[in-house]
Amino acid sequence: MNTAGFAFLNQALWQKLYASRTDKEFCFNWLNIQCSMLHDVHSAAVYLDPEAGFSLAPAASWPGKNKPEKKLAETVQRVLSEGKCIASLEAESQSSAADENRSFILGCPFTIESKRRGAVVFRLHSASDRELQIAMRQVQWGTAWLENLMRRQEFRQGAKPFESLSRRLMTVFDVVAAALEERAFKAAATVAVTELATRIGCERVSIGFTRKNLTKIAAISHSSQFAQKMNLVSSIGEAMDESIDQGAKVLYPAAAGQKDTIQLCHAALASVHGSRTILTVPFLDGDGQGYGAVTFERETDKPFGADTVVLCEAVTALLGPILKEKQLNDLPFYSKAAIHFSGWFRRLFGPGEPFLKLVFCCLAAMLIFLAVANGDYRISAMSVLEGTVQRSVIAPFDGYLYEAPARAGDIVMQDQYMAALDKRDLLLQRLKWASQQKQLALEFNKALAKNEIAESKIIREQMSQAESELLLLDEQIARARINAPFDGIIITGDWSQSIGAPIERGQTLFEIAPLDSYRVMLEVAEGDIDQVAVGQEGELVLNAMPDIPYAFTVEKITPVTTTREGSNFFLVEGRIMQESKKLRPGMQGYGKIYIARRKMIWIWTHDLIDWMRIWIWTKIS
Repeated sequence: MNTAGFAFLNQALWQKLYASRTDKEFCFNWLNIQCSMLHDVHSAAVYLDPEAGFSLAPAASWPGKNKPEKKLAETVQRVLSEGKCIASLEAESQSSAADENRSFILGCPFTIESKRRGAVVFRLHSASDRELQIAMRQVQWGTAWLENLMRRQEFRQGAKPFESLSRRLMTVFDVVAAALEERAFKAAATVAVTELATRIGCERVSIGFTRKNLTKIAAISHSSQFAQKMNLVSSIGEAMDESIDQGAKVLYPAAAGQKDTIQLCHAALASVHGSRTILTVPFLDGDGQGYGAVTFERETDKPFGADTVVLCEAVTALLGPILKEKQLNDLPFYSKAAIHFSGWFRRLFGPGEPFLKLVFCCLAAMLIFLAVANGDYRISAMSVLEGTVQRSVIAPFDGYLYEAPARAGDIVMQDQYMAALDKRDLLLQRLKWASQQKQLALEFNKALAKNEIAESKIIREQMSQAESELLLLDEQIARARINAPFDGIIITGDWSQSIGAPIERGQTLFEIAPLDSYRVMLEVAEGDIDQVAVGQEGELVLNAMPDIPYAFTVEKITPVTTTREGSNFFLVEGRIMQESKKLRPGMQGYGKIYIARRKMIWIWTHDLIDWMRIWIWTKIS
């Protein structure tokens, strides 16, 4: 779609032009509209002849109110001296071989009664000669507004009034304003053709737009409904096709000095549906391609004069983009999508656009590669390293902590001293029971001497009880010293700041893991757990050592789930296949479990496809 169409539909720009109070304000608003319609304009200016009442300074410049460039003023002098439109390539652009870097200065004079009264000049980029021709045509059409400005000046100074031209310009304003007021395309087209038929004095005015290489009539003046299969409607459509195919207006019967055009369909329309004068003006886009037309019909005794033909061309040039935009806005979303993709299709397979074709070929080659090539499908999961065995060192009895030199992170050897409980109370109890045992031994000897058999047996049992208490106290005293059960690393336990704290029997003091046997715990997403099986192999990369992969084997799939960031994960246990002195329990990283060889396109898209299946299933059910 031509982006210049937004300039046509910008009612604010046209309202400012219509409400201009001074001639300089009129020139500036006109220049703003022209620069919006043209493509890639850098600067522009309007110069008027001093006889029109202005100083030698330019009447308006764009952008803003900056002083025009010197190159623009030089081009204006050349245009006024030669009296024709000029398009010159800038010197710095002549050395560039790329079309998109070409910069032109485009100048065009405007005259009143064969007198040159001023010129307009634009500095723009043009990638092709076709774009330059379209820009030149747009500027030539637009200078009619400045000619009208000069005629108003002459009228103010007592010159001959040009009331007919003013009426024609008012016709253009009114028709465009009437079309812009309607929101729907059908209503805007009907209002426009009815307004044109009334103001230009035509018996019938029709508007049609091209669809599938044929023009369909969209509106006929003074008719709200009509059938496309009517002979009259078909004949008008064929006449529009004839004008659109030639890319030029067709006037029947041809006027003297008119450019030769094919008029077979126009002649058939005039002969079958009554002898009359017919004028068809096509809608042309920025590339010069026709997308519709307007057909004006009059009685034979009312031919189209040169001024009327110019007026019809001006109205058509403004009305076409407005109605085209409204037509596209009224289409359903799938039709808009089809038009959008068809435009990309034409750009892709039509002439030009080498970069777009290169990108498409690369994407197509990548897609084919992904659909054909196979790759290793592996499931990734966050992982944490743990010892194969983790042993807790607990308190053997109730007491108080006496000393704890070992702490979490220390590497200990088997039977290495780690901590001790206070044993002073135990030593006092042992002394008590030892004294009691000696006393019982003396009493036992006295009972034997007196031959008191029963008393001696009681004392003997008391002596056995005292001996048992001594043995228990000796064992507790020996266990007050806590040693490492095997070689390993202390995972938890730091009592260095708790000396003298009460300790309960069975309380965990330390947790120790071996240094030569590890397991890895992987958090596998619930969507991938069905593909994991015992015996599968994988690799683990730790955050602390990203350059060293460690092989592991899946040994157990636990039914335990964890929740993280709103997602469920199953814990999978794996056994590290190689030993390393660098490994430590608690290290985190990422593990990948090898599943099988799959198509690359499946590997990249199966998560999205599974999500779409679940989403569709939930919506349908």
